[in-house]
Amino acid sequence: MIIHNFPEGLAVGVNFEAGDIAMGVSVAAAIRIQNAPEGLAVATPVEGEYSRIKAVGYATLTGLVEPLGGLFRSNAHIAYPFNPASGISLHIWFNAIRGDG
Repeated sequence: MIIHNFPEGLAVGVNFEAGDIAMGVSVAAAIRIQNAPEGLAVATPVEGEYSRIKAVGYATLTGLVEPLGGLFRSNAHIAYPFNPASGISLHIWFNAIRGDG
């Protein structure tokens, strides 16, 4: 999950760096929405092995990598391909919730 979260932060950082505030906010909102089920996906299996506090701690640690990705935004051309990833993840998540996927 850490490897997955780094490009998410990169995508948000690049959009803000490029001066496209609307796109930056949009990408950040999409990633924020999909982080809830992602955190549960990390915490639930861990809770079987460790305490609930440790499970939440591990899920939080995986999410703390996203701001680091935002710091590596200086090479904007590298991160633009990651923008669709947040939309695709959101689409899959909403279809799974509705029962279509």
